[in-house]
Amino acid sequence: MYAILSVPLLQQGTDDQSVFLSLFCGLWLLVFFTLWGAQIMGKKGHSRLVGALVGGILGLIGIIILAVWPKNKAVLEARQVAATAPKADERVCPHCGETIKIVAKVCKHCHRDV
Repeated sequence: MYAILSVPLLQQGTDDQSVFLSLFCGLWLLVFFTLWGAQIMGKKGHSRLVGALVGGILGLIGIIILAVWPKNKAVLEARQVAATAPKADERVCPHCGETIKIVAKVCKHCHRDV
C-alpha cells in the first residue's frame, strides 16, 4: 500500500531504480505512521502497540482515527500522581509543602528549619 502511495506522479517506466525508490519511500512512510500512531496513543494513556498497529496498517486514515480516540483518564491521572509523588529520598516540608531531601535541615524553598 505504501509503495503505491510513494510512487511519484510524473514517473514513467518501471526500471529497477524507480521500484527501489518506491519501496524505500513506502518503508519510510510505514515507519513514520507506525511511530506517530504509537506516540499519539501513549499520550492518550492507551497501549502504544495498538497505536503502532493502527497507524502502520491504516496510515493517514489510522492517524486521524487515533487523533479522535478518547483519552484514558484513569491512566493519565495515575501518571500525574506518580510524577508528583515524593521520591524515596525526599519528603514534604511541613511549613511550605514543597519537596525537599530527607537529610535537609533547612528547607531550600522557605528557608525554615525542619
